[in-house]
Amino acid sequence: MKKYLALCCIFVCTLLSAQNKTYQWARDISYTSSDDTYARERCKLDVYYPENATDCPVVVWFHGGGLTGGSKDIPMKLREKGMVVVGVNYRLLPKVDIATCIDDAAAAVAWTFREIGKYGGSTRKIFLSGHSAGGYLITMLGLDKSWLAKYDIDANRLAGLIPFSGQMISHFSYRQMQGIPNLQPTIDRFAPLFHVRKDAPPLVLITGDRELELFGRYEENAYMRRMMLLVGHTQTTLYEIGGYDHGAMAEPAFHILHQHVKKILEALPADTAQKISILGDSYSTFYGHVTPRTNLCWYGVPGEKKENDVTTLEQTWWQLLLNRYGYQLDTNNSYSGATVCYTGYNGDDYSDRAFITRMADLGNPDIILLFGGTNDSWAGSPLGHYQYADWQKDDFYDFRPAFSYLLDYLITHYPHARIYNLTNTELSEPVTQSMDSICRHYGITNIRLHDIDKQWGHPSVKGMESICQQVGDILSAAR
Repeated sequence: MKKYLALCCIFVCTLLSAQNKTYQWARDISYTSSDDTYARERCKLDVYYPENATDCPVVVWFHGGGLTGGSKDIPMKLREKGMVVVGVNYRLLPKVDIATCIDDAAAAVAWTFREIGKYGGSTRKIFLSGHSAGGYLITMLGLDKSWLAKYDIDANRLAGLIPFSGQMISHFSYRQMQGIPNLQPTIDRFAPLFHVRKDAPPLVLITGDRELELFGRYEENAYMRRMMLLVGHTQTTLYEIGGYDHGAMAEPAFHILHQHVKKILEALPADTAQKISILGDSYSTFYGHVTPRTNLCWYGVPGEKKENDVTTLEQTWWQLLLNRYGYQLDTNNSYSGATVCYTGYNGDDYSDRAFITRMADLGNPDIILLFGGTNDSWAGSPLGHYQYADWQKDDFYDFRPAFSYLLDYLITHYPHARIYNLTNTELSEPVTQSMDSICRHYGITNIRLHDIDKQWGHPSVKGMESICQQVGDILSAAR
């Protein structure tokens, strides 16, 4: 419902309690890999985060400036509130078109979903907010799902949208570039109002006093609220802050933001961490941390010295993944030197350790990470033919039938699990192509890893970090 707030009401709002924490900054982080000179200059963000915290709410903040000016900042009213705050720069009109402005904002939000776990933020608790042009951008991202979908992010994963005096019709700077008079309202595909929908994230609209705001800004937001309610979106709220103009309204608006972040978080269902099982080879082992414990390990074996700088469990790619992204380990059934098929090094019979022998012992996971094929490639195991049914034991001595059978079994016996195949670097092209083709046949995501630093043929600390990052990016996008 419409809420008309006077100043005296604002300052008695319930705030998120300040945390007795130490806060850190990470500055000028590029969120795009574009080679464009202007993108390298503007597509950067800052992260302000509580030290040694986890599962924190996140506010991604977009500055105002009419899409033609302004720069990233972390507002004082968002600091020391127990939150991770991301302040975003984006490219500006008229050097780029409005679609580029919105796409930059989407890329920054996608970066947040991928990376915010490193700073203690939760991907379940990401709120978008911004003032004026920033409010316009975040409402576009939250309502028109196509912008984030480009980066494999479902906009409905956002915890909430909290625009401060955002334009709800097509932005005035865009209209000016189209030769449209400033006071001629326009609603096209670049207008948040064009994209009203029932299933959007919670939307908290905040404006200044209708008599002091820019060009009917309150009325635009009031119309947005009405249309969202008419399409069945019951979580749209409108605030008008009496006595405050377009610029000054931001100060009291932060109190409303904190109220709604707190309210939305309280309504979130309990976060049950997803369980991961790993079926792997030496890259995924660490002595004492595989199941069964009799599996051969490469990393962490007492008394063995290797020219590899991975010496602790916490340095392994999979433990990094668990710690950084909030997953739980169900089962790590990895075995050093194991092949997918029954044929091992020197043609030896590896049926006692093959992936297809161990695939039944993965517990009850939500996610299965399959990381093999390396030893099949290095041992020169026979490829065989593509085969998707009617397997016999003799077929399992060849890689292609064995890998097909493995995926078929996992899909059938773990119907509720998401399955991902990880393809190592430096494998023979026939093995790599075979895994690509068979994964496509079964609709399994094949993560082709790259840039893995290795020592003694195995991932180093740097290599483990790279694997974690690449796998984490894919899992986060699907979460």
